[in-house]
Amino acid sequence: MSKILLIGYSTESTMSSFVEYLDSKSFSYDILDLCKITSCNFFHYNYSFKDLRISVNEDVFRFSEYDAFFTRGYYYDHGEIAVNRRLSDIMSVINGYLHFTQKRVINRPNMRGFNGNKFAHSILMESCGFRVPTTLTIGDSDLIIKLIADDLEGWVTKPSSGIRCEIKHITKQQASQISTGVINPLLIQKRIKGDDVRVHCVGEKQLPLMIRSSSVDYRYGKIDEYSPDIDIPTSQSVAMKQYQRRTGLNFIGFDFKISELDGMWYALEANPMPGFDFFDRRCDRKISQALLDLLIADDSSVRHKKFEEYSMEKDRIKIISPFGKR
Repeated sequence: MSKILLIGYSTESTMSSFVEYLDSKSFSYDILDLCKITSCNFFHYNYSFKDLRISVNEDVFRFSEYDAFFTRGYYYDHGEIAVNRRLSDIMSVINGYLHFTQKRVINRPNMRGFNGNKFAHSILMESCGFRVPTTLTIGDSDLIIKLIADDLEGWVTKPSSGIRCEIKHITKQQASQISTGVINPLLIQKRIKGDDVRVHCVGEKQLPLMIRSSSVDYRYGKIDEYSPDIDIPTSQSVAMKQYQRRTGLNFIGFDFKISELDGMWYALEANPMPGFDFFDRRCDRKISQALLDLLIADDSSVRHKKFEEYSMEKDRIKIISPFGKR
């Protein structure tokens, strides 16, 4: 049986939900709890290209002993310089090992599909065949006011980074209250009214969930209806596979809107480290099972390719191996 290491915060809802599912299946795993790293009395690591050994109090993790890794490791500010430095240091070391190891990893660090840069992210999505709503980053309040005043369908504000934030509709009244002149750049996107669809791609599987809500952002409002029984258009299915191939990600959460005007699917975002517990519980835990299947699969498609294999053909970005020719 494959030996699995989970990396993340035990208090985070998605990680705790996945752990709960593994326990319900009596599946054996180890977990490197980043919460313990922030509060431990003893912490030490040894790192080489072939192995990483981390000691946290009495727990010792030798990465070379594991067959696969599931990571939800990320850094956040704890408010203490020493703790922040420790967490930043260990995340850098873990991410370095996970990015280049030949073993199975969900998801590899540094393969985020430009999620932290929404401008580049939109370009990448469009190049994969998605239909993306008009998205603008504007630092001129007068232009924002004119755009909104002349558009009856409306616009929404979105975060310009990968940080989760509520999506809000900008009304004409709100636009008129923006101070004139140069402002901090604001990312706005054409509002698409209609049902939301979240599709989790886990390896070759595509698991959709339709969500109907009267709120602009269902995550912060009331959900009226949801259903996993929805057909994904072939064009969108192909685009998602293309996105996976382009980024090398084997687990992605795609956000779509289905226009109530013409039924067209619009891609809003591709999440490289999706929080999936909310969706998982509404589709009979199929996401967790698919992740488990992927972690224990004896399949070269989930193993790491040589770095040169990520060189892009034709319109793809060329990435040069840091190790020179082999």
